[in-house]
Amino acid sequence: MWRKRRKRGYKRTGPAGETGPKGDKGDPGEKGEDGKDGLNGSSRSQGKPGETAYSNTILPFEGGTIIPSIGSATINDTFDLTLTVNSGYEFNGLYLDNEKANLTPTITSNSDGSYQYLFSDIDMKENGYVIRADLKKLSSEEIEKPNEDFYLSGGFIFTGANIDGDGNIINEGTKGDQLFEDGSGSKEVPLIIKSDEQLKNINKDNVKKIASKITFELSSDITTTETIDFTIAREVTLNLNGKNLSINNGTNTLVTKDRKLVIDGGKDLNNKGKLNIPQIKNSTASAITIDGGEIELNNVEYETTGSGLFPKGSTYGLKVNNSVLKTGSFGISTNGAETDYAKIEVENSIIYSYGSDQKYSTPILINVNGEVSVKN
Repeated sequence: MWRKRRKRGYKRTGPAGETGPKGDKGDPGEKGEDGKDGLNGSSRSQGKPGETAYSNTILPFEGGTIIPSIGSATINDTFDLTLTVNSGYEFNGLYLDNEKANLTPTITSNSDGSYQYLFSDIDMKENGYVIRADLKKLSSEEIEKPNEDFYLSGGFIFTGANIDGDGNIINEGTKGDQLFEDGSGSKEVPLIIKSDEQLKNINKDNVKKIASKITFELSSDITTTETIDFTIAREVTLNLNGKNLSINNGTNTLVTKDRKLVIDGGKDLNNKGKLNIPQIKNSTASAITIDGGEIELNNVEYETTGSGLFPKGSTYGLKVNNSVLKTGSFGISTNGAETDYAKIEVENSIIYSYGSDQKYSTPILINVNGEVSVKN
């Protein structure tokens, strides 16, 4: 009997013996609670609300890129955005959380035809922004004639116009501000500039989209400290009309890829228009840089304390006709340039180039592949 009961007891206690391991698993469960406390401690270590670093979400888009200045920022921080708009695209707006941002960018042009828009000092918000750019791909017709909704006439701007593909005005639209003294911007009817304020209007967005070719003409001597973008269209002609234009800001004029700038002194060959671009003190930097574009100086007396003309990158052409260059360093120089090919023509012109000690410097320095023609 005793042996039989013992056998039965063994069968019953077998499953109970499995309880031991389950008990061991229970101990790690208690350690799991400690782990939660550890997570709470980690959360507290992030500090007060507002010190958490947030990152932005940049949505993909065609025709460019957006690069933030920093990967993440706290609510008390600011950050910058650099938007690159590829050649052949037009910028229509930057959107933060699906709302168009009311920000004024700093715009620079690149030698490949692209543009960079720098949006500075954006305040970070909790959870960051969803960022996207609205770019429009331009057709060949739009690139040649960027806009068909507004135009200039008599120096006034007209908006909401209806213009057909041949440039005929079907509906003249609404007359707006007077930006220039007179004119429409064509070669036959140039935009007349009489004052410094009118000269600054060249930088206005609407003026930059009037046409692929624009002609300006001075009607008086003008001095400005403003940085003027003379390459607002594929081809810009600035007729000095025998007047003096002084740009006293220590910066240079940049002629980029697919752009042509013609500076004409006027019809009177004995009365040259004068262009004076002083450089920053003790600087020999060039006052005019040709970075992939083309420039012509016709019947101009051009003076600068720096170098005169700098063909920098993949330069298509540089022509100096019936002009006088007075420079504080090189007259025309490719020194330090990355140009693949420079085509330079100088005819019926004089180049005075002086070094810092007022001794003669090098009038023309060409150390890249290309063509150089000097006549008379």
